[in-house]
Amino acid sequence: MKAITDNYRTYLMDLNDTDDIAPIVEDVVKTYGHIDGLVNNADRNDNLDLDHTSWREFEQSLHGNLTHYYELAHRCAPYLRESKGAIVDISSKTALTGQGKTSAYAANLLVFDASKGVHFHDEVFKDTVYFMNNVFCNTSTTPTQWYRKTDALAKAAFSNNDYYEAGGKASDTQPEDKRGLEVDPKFVGFSGGSDTPAGKLAGVAPKPRPTSTRHTPPPSCA
Repeated sequence: MKAITDNYRTYLMDLNDTDDIAPIVEDVVKTYGHIDGLVNNADRNDNLDLDHTSWREFEQSLHGNLTHYYELAHRCAPYLRESKGAIVDISSKTALTGQGKTSAYAANLLVFDASKGVHFHDEVFKDTVYFMNNVFCNTSTTPTQWYRKTDALAKAAFSNNDYYEAGGKASDTQPEDKRGLEVDPKFVGFSGGSDTPAGKLAGVAPKPRPTSTRHTPPPSCA
């Protein structure tokens, strides 16, 4: 860093202490006046496996590996919009390749509720972006709006995700996912929108696998 500039500051903290993130972000803005980018690249493989890990240990591992990603993005977002900056989230190849004792470490989970009527993605990805091991849940009878702009997901690659449509019909723009599922995740206590047929996902019977014409990414992203 010294080879680039003398005007920098280092903050030392335990990212498990999520409440300490906001004051640091505010101090950065106060000191430098802006934030141009955020790189999330802090996680720890704690060697937790399915057979010997309690749900409390699993939850603690998720907190240590994921919560600070969200909180940093949440706190930096207003300033990144002002500067037209970017967020880079770095994960691990373990989610793709598999490895022993990584049940919690590799379980980076995105739950996207499409019942709010928003698009999954608004802009066009400039580089390849991977979506793995996520749950895309739509409790509305209206199919998910996957994108607003043509080819917005052309450089997005999807694998091992679950796609649930309460209306029983997948969107025509649902991305190609050769290892994906289309089953009800049955989130307990998860309330859907006003037009949700069953009101809550808990107890909703799985619907037949929908058929649709899928949006297929370029071969390099398949």
